[in-house]
Amino acid sequence: MKTLLVPVDFSESSYNALVYACRLAVEIRAEIVMLNCYQVPAGQGTVMIDFKDILEKDSHTGLHKMYDRILTNPASDGVIFTLESYYGFLYEGVETITRKYKTELVVIGTTGASTFTRRIFGSNTSHLIKRLNRPILAIPAGATWRNWNHTIIAADYSGNRPVTMFTHLKKLTNGMPVSLDVLHVIDKPDESSREYDKIESRFIAAIGNTQVNFHYEPAESIVEGILNYTQTHECDVLVMLRRKYNFIEQLFHSSATQHLTLHTKNPILLLPE
Repeated sequence: MKTLLVPVDFSESSYNALVYACRLAVEIRAEIVMLNCYQVPAGQGTVMIDFKDILEKDSHTGLHKMYDRILTNPASDGVIFTLESYYGFLYEGVETITRKYKTELVVIGTTGASTFTRRIFGSNTSHLIKRLNRPILAIPAGATWRNWNHTIIAADYSGNRPVTMFTHLKKLTNGMPVSLDVLHVIDKPDESSREYDKIESRFIAAIGNTQVNFHYEPAESIVEGILNYTQTHECDVLVMLRRKYNFIEQLFHSSATQHLTLHTKNPILLLPE
């Protein structure tokens, strides 16, 4: 059985991500590990040991309270949970627990436009996104489960990337029905389309019976193209490769400052290359 890891800090955004993870777990037949990481602030001196004991107790108490809460939500029906408390940084805890349970996906909650970059690209989670060799699903505050009937794969057409991304997605979704839109942003006026038919044919051969549509979005930049497309088309989840961290960071910056914020409504699945 597959395992999803959901880091929680007992905030509403992490609870929302947990609810979303429950709905996904039911669809792909997965268990859930709830993880809370805690650490002693620097400079505590001789009171460090006592402070650590207090934080450890608070972590266990918080986990059980959130567990009791999620059990009252119908989304959790049939889901098996494991609770884990870890002393250390978030990315250390996630790396340790993903190895322990061989988790296929990490589901994390985000908080909205004003704090998204600080929370997701802050010191701890920044390391998590850049270093963890697992798919990461970022759930915006307020996002609700709508199945993945409108899944957008945003991929350039260099190499075999659309096929690689679908292979990751197919393994993760475990037979869950998915309808795909493959988005390629044309950000170079002289870009040749002669290879598009070949790439489309190769992709269709790889995905079997999955419904797929190909879209070409002209834009001055890839970021602008993705944002424009997701704002004018239905999107249940946006799938991207995590190979360009600066590009992903730019996407979130742009969405927060120039456009109707992408992350307020669209979960984003970041796949390892």
